[in-house]
Amino acid sequence: MTSVLELHVLLVGVRFVPLTGAGGAVESVPITAALARTLNGTILFDTGVDPRHVNDPVRRAVMFEARGNDAPAPMVEPGRDLAAQLQRLGLAPGDVDQVILSHLHAEATGALKSLCAATVALQRAEYDAAFAPGGPPDTRYLPLDYDLPPARFDLVDGDRVMDEGVTVVATPGHTRGHQSLIVEVGGAGPVLLVGGAGTSAAGIAAGTLPPCVDETAAARSLRRIDTLGWELGATVVAGEDPALLTALARGPLSFA
Repeated sequence: MTSVLELHVLLVGVRFVPLTGAGGAVESVPITAALARTLNGTILFDTGVDPRHVNDPVRRAVMFEARGNDAPAPMVEPGRDLAAQLQRLGLAPGDVDQVILSHLHAEATGALKSLCAATVALQRAEYDAAFAPGGPPDTRYLPLDYDLPPARFDLVDGDRVMDEGVTVVATPGHTRGHQSLIVEVGGAGPVLLVGGAGTSAAGIAAGTLPPCVDETAAARSLRRIDTLGWELGATVVAGEDPALLTALARGPLSFA
């Protein structure tokens, strides 16, 4: 049984990934969020990048260009921000009851500040890394986005059922505490939302590692994702799969 009525994967921006050995060339990949409506409330998986950070030249320079990033700053086109995407589904930010974060990089945390009614579930290991006394471990963390009152956070240790048909699975490696999400949609079957733990569905099957802080853990997580996808008969959605970009530009990827 599942409480999930529908699931929508949304395009909320684009970021640029350097291509190895390509002389500075980059590849465009989507920034995604996923919205699940359940019998018990509304769940959001990741929130996209804050468009104010990339559309204002001063913010963009400080938060991306001056921080040693080797790719252009992300891009959020007009009408692609999370609030606009929620509006198309008949929702406002205040209607989101729970946010589940794959990790705390900027492309996942940008709209947290506007989701005032939601609790924020993430792995304890990710929280500890992002709030370490010496500062976060790399420049893709923007504390301005996720430094919220501690009471907002629901810290998860490993796997946990979040609602009937919604299960967090720990998939560390891309970051210290990355997590993925299994959503069992009423008539559509299971969907495995991978976040940044895999580059694409094909890359997961091939064992292609994403950028990661721990290659051993990342490889183990890829094997786990591949196994879960096969065992569950799930549709595997890697949030930064370049092949998704064209499809999502036409509208949400919806399951119901």
